[in-house]
Amino acid sequence: LFRSGVFRNNVAHTNAEFGLRIWETYTPKEFGCGGGKDVDAVFEGLVTYANGIHGLEFSVVGHVKIVGFKIADNRDSGIEIQEAYGDWRGPIIKDTLIISHTIANRGRPQTAGIRTPNQRLLVVSNVTFARFDSDELSCLRACSHCKFRQGGYQYWFEKIRFLDNSSDHKAGFQWEHEVLFRDLDGTLSGVVNGTVTPTNGLLPAGVCEHRPEFSMNLAVPGSVCKPEAYLLRLAWNRVEPLATFAGRDLTVRNQHGSSLIPWRHYRLTHLDGYMLTLPSQHRHNLTYIMPPHLDTDVTSFSAGLYNVRPQDAVILETTYDTAPDHFRVGSNRKDIGRPLKFSDNHTSWHFDNVTLNLEYILSAKGKSEPFSDLTYGFSKEPCPVSGCPVPNVGGDEEYEPKWRR
Repeated sequence: LFRSGVFRNNVAHTNAEFGLRIWETYTPKEFGCGGGKDVDAVFEGLVTYANGIHGLEFSVVGHVKIVGFKIADNRDSGIEIQEAYGDWRGPIIKDTLIISHTIANRGRPQTAGIRTPNQRLLVVSNVTFARFDSDELSCLRACSHCKFRQGGYQYWFEKIRFLDNSSDHKAGFQWEHEVLFRDLDGTLSGVVNGTVTPTNGLLPAGVCEHRPEFSMNLAVPGSVCKPEAYLLRLAWNRVEPLATFAGRDLTVRNQHGSSLIPWRHYRLTHLDGYMLTLPSQHRHNLTYIMPPHLDTDVTSFSAGLYNVRPQDAVILETTYDTAPDHFRVGSNRKDIGRPLKFSDNHTSWHFDNVTLNLEYILSAKGKSEPFSDLTYGFSKEPCPVSGCPVPNVGGDEEYEPKWRR
């Protein structure tokens, strides 16, 4: 937790594992263990090469700045950060050169330039990638130390340069919904304010397109989306009845296609649950994959929608087998009485008694912060003795204001 001293112009090479490693947690504070605001820890000017695993590995870090590094010839990654917290002033990687392999390396290439964290924040600025020149190599990989189908967080890029055919080998992905790479100035993807992400069936056709340079050596191809396809991370768990839904996968559909979302025990934010990335300003239908003899009616769950801008909204839909008394979404217990619009308030909901279709909206409308994380609970509830509709009262709806750039 303590501030770092000066770390500048060091050299680390031919180590069995790492050139530089921070283990286990380093989140420097103004007053050290006494707390206070986050403060910067600047690591500057390191030259590191030919190490047995990574040039640099940080496990859990806060306001760390990696500045002016020169990295080459490591076996796995140049830089790998497992978890990174703070805001968009840090953690940051900037003014750095990463080379996959040099003449001195005798042909053993470094397979990845930067492996981004499994959560939560990172800015990559003015970084040059060189000699990532074959299909088993990629400048970027995602979701450090992730288990299968984890991830979904966003990381920001600007002033990125590619040399020696590296522009043909920009990134490789492991599974759908793994990560969101935001391109602030077009130097990563060619699309200013675009998003690079693993291809999945929910991406808007004509707005997102498959790109081979983001499809390196892994089963899942990559796509580049224009700014109008802003993607959000949605995760949820505690789906009740637990005996019915534990271990059940589901299919998410929108107007563009579908994506199979598996139930997984190991999740970053919602253990024993689900996670996906999905486009804002779209309706998405959630259908659990169940045997015919089981009731598919969800009675409750807990969820979060991440990195939401004030203009963002998604409408989620699901169909019930039987008509309930009423629902609660967040603190909202009152049916809006008509089909939803994207301009409706957060957690507004409507149930169609004919089709048995429930829809509700998640939105950061009216929030002053540029980005927020929204958390909410959902439950299917019986009417009280006094009858329905039930008036709205304080509930568990919360939001966490996030970073500002």
